[in-house]
Parts: sequence; C-alpha cells; structure tokens
Amino acid sequence: MKILFISRGTPSSRDPQWGSFELDQAKALRNYGHDVVLLSVDRRFRRYYRKHGITMKVIDGIYCYNSFYLSAAVTNIISPKLTDFIRNKQIERLFNKVIKKFGFPDIVYGHYLPNSCLAVYLKNKYGIPAVGIEHWSKMGQKDLTPLVYNQAKQTYPCLDALVSVSTDLKRMIKQNLGIESYVVNNMLGDGFDYVDNMHKGIINFVSTGNLLPIKGFDVLIEAFSLLSRPKDSWHLNIIGSGKEKENLQKQIEDCDLQNNIKLLGRLQKSDVISNLQASDVFIVSSHTETFGVAALEALACGLPVISTECGGPRDFITKENGKFCKVNDPQSLSDAIDDMFEHIDDYDRKAISEDVHSRFSGKAISQQLTSIFESVVNKH
Repeated sequence: MKILFISRGTPSSRDPQWGSFELDQAKALRNYGHDVVLLSVDRRFRRYYRKHGITMKVIDGIYCYNSFYLSAAVTNIISPKLTDFIRNKQIERLFNKVIKKFGFPDIVYGHYLPNSCLAVYLKNKYGIPAVGIEHWSKMGQKDLTPLVYNQAKQTYPCLDALVSVSTDLKRMIKQNLGIESYVVNNMLGDGFDYVDNMHKGIINFVSTGNLLPIKGFDVLIEAFSLLSRPKDSWHLNIIGSGKEKENLQKQIEDCDLQNNIKLLGRLQKSDVISNLQASDVFIVSSHTETFGVAALEALACGLPVISTECGGPRDFITKENGKFCKVNDPQSLSDAIDDMFEHIDDYDRKAISEDVHSRFSGKAISQQLTSIFESVVNKH
C-alpha cells in the first residue's frame, strides 16, 4: 500500500523531537511492507534561518518533503483565512511534486489535528481516503479552545477513520466532540533497550519532557523536597528544555537541592537513551498526557515508572512495572517515590522491557494500523 504521511516535520540536531514520532512510525510501516513518503508544511515561528520553498531529504530510506514560506504567526496577523489558504497551497504543491515521482497514494495519513486538516483537503480535492491519528495534548484537555474545537468539528467527521493514541484520549474526544475513534497506541522507537545496570546504593531517578507547566516539574521538585530520605541516597536528572527552566532552577536552589537535581536541557536521542539506561526509576509528573511515549521508552529500558494519573499512561503502566499517584499533588508523588526506595528490587526489569517491546514494537503497531488502512481503502 502507498501511504502518504503528513507530519509536523523531521527531527534535526536543533530540534531532535520534532516529527520523531511520525518518522519512527513511517519507518515501521515501510519495514512492514508499505511504500511510505512523508510530507510536512512548516508553519512555526523560529529565529533561525530556514530555506524557503520545497526541500527534500532521505532519512533511512524515507523520502521526506518539506515546504516553508511564512510562519503562521505572521500570516495570522493579516487573516487566519490567509494562513489556511497558504497552507493548503503548500500541501497541494508538495502533493503534485510527489505524485510525479511516486504516483498517487492509496491513503493520506495525517498526524495531529492541523495535519489531519491537510489530509482532508487532499481527500476532498483528489478523492483519496484520509486517516488521522491524534496525539495532540490540546485534544486531551477538558475544555477545548474555540479555535481547536471548531477545527476538530470541521475535520474529524470528514476523515475516513480517526485514531487516538490512548484509551483516555479516545474518551476525551468522544466527550468533547461526540466523535468515535480507534485506539492504536504510540509505538516504541529504536534503541530503547534493556541494559543490566542495577542500582548500587544511590537511586537515580530520571524524567523527560518540555519544561512547561503542564509537565508538572515544579510538583516533582517539591515532592523531592518533602522526601525524608538522606540526600546522598538519591539523584534526579530532568531532561528537556522550555520556558520554565529559570523558574525550576530557582525552585531547586530554594529547596537546597542543587546537588541532587540537575536540569540537563534538551539532549539528542542517543544521549536520552544513555541516561535512561544509567537510571533506576522514571517519573511522570504531568497534569495530562495523551499517551506518554517517554514513559514507554523508560519501560523499554527496564525502568519501573512512577506516574501521575494523567490519562495516557493508564494504557501501559501496571502494578508489575510501576505505580500511580495523584495529579498535581506533591505529597502523593513524594509518598510514591518513598515507597519505591522500599520496593525497587521487587521489579523484574528484564521482564518489563520484554513486555513493552512485545506489545509496542513497530511490527505490532503496524499490524493494527494496516488493518484500519485496509478497511478504509476497501470501503472507499
């Protein structure tokens, strides 16, 4: 089957997470036997230079085409309708360029609501079936903004199938919009493997994510400040960058935990993997997560996970591989951390890794997606 991905973009040294989920899934579907091409329309506002027009690169055998002209932040000043018009013309130009080389796709597959909009545009113009998959954290919130609500109401019903990456996200989309969706979890990327590296005395905790309020890192720091354990018995690394960095660093220093808690900034994937494999426990402190790929990656490395009851992780965290605590509750999180000191040796790290690799491998997720794609194409 010929599958045309519409993604946010592709990872780079400057932004290693941008489009990483989409690219990993594209590779998995290609390995499963599909022909895959990836398109992206870059609408971001960035202070660094990006080449205008259409660019192409091949990443691990995947042809990736990108279009950049103007940031949506600029065109929205004039008119949001102008932004939509330019965006649609960009995806149309990309599409016409790609079909000259690869022919018409069997299906258009958009990741995240804004790109599902583009999938619907191509469906309406060229009669190609369209599937959308939703990861967007904004769709997991109780109260959608009017802009997001209207965009979803106009887009989702026009898709031939909508996929949610977790049971909780499926529930929220149904609750907010009255629209049903399939559930196919995010897949595990390459390289997140178990290494036999048991802790020796000190317990090394790790957490990853953008340094934003929704990730609850302030709650995590406060939870450790409430811990009665000796300071020489634990260490925490927080991997990620974002606007809360200065506030979090000040909080760490105010709690006199600067020798225990380190903000490592944004790291390349290989360095993230190395940090996970050198750690003992992973922590999710988020207020909400549509799925929680970072926690899944930690499990794949054999780490038990402490997570807030933030939605998506319910699909894969069990008593065999971790524990839950309350959202936005420093004492509840601190109690869970303290309990981990007593029970860390109860977890079978190798079994945790093997289970996650079995259920969330590229092959397993590709099988589920292929079933949906085939059903859509056969009905079209």
